[in-house]
Amino acid sequence: MVLKITFLIISYLWGAIPWGYFAGKLFKGIDVTQHGWCKIGGSNVMRTVGIGPGILSAILDMSKGVLPFVIGRQLGWPEIGALGGVLGIIGHNWSIFLKQGEGRGGAAAFGLIVFMAPKAFLYCIVIFIIFWIITRHTSLPMLLFIVSLPVVIVILDLPLWQGWISIGILLAMILKRFSGIKEELSRV
Repeated sequence: MVLKITFLIISYLWGAIPWGYFAGKLFKGIDVTQHGWCKIGGSNVMRTVGIGPGILSAILDMSKGVLPFVIGRQLGWPEIGALGGVLGIIGHNWSIFLKQGEGRGGAAAFGLIVFMAPKAFLYCIVIFIIFWIITRHTSLPMLLFIVSLPVVIVILDLPLWQGWISIGILLAMILKRFSGIKEELSRV
């Protein structure tokens, strides 16, 4: 039990590492929380620092959801690993290392979902792409992707714990993305 709790704490701390912030400082000497969208995510790093640092930041952000799940699965705890992935998303969204400008968890969520429920990911990504083509923005398509995930998991008859984890992802994403979604809906 202590080992699992320690694993979950480390998962949160891994998610809380602001890779995008470090990329901004290392590659361009700027604080990305003060430029562009003022977020630490890969898309803002790409916009304010460059394509290479942005891709690197996005990959490291994806690892915040992927690594806890993969390690947990290897230890024989797929459910705990998936919960660790959710905590990685929460760490990214509400980092103890930053006062402002945290990410919104998209890359970490994508990473976790691809490894935890790849079939569900394929169905949900189609929804994302359709609505991205219609709106040319990411917040609303991401909301629809995340909201549809638990439904798709039930339809595909995947394990119940994956449904609960997808609800955890949904809550972490909605709480952080709500303001961006309101802005985009006003423009559509």
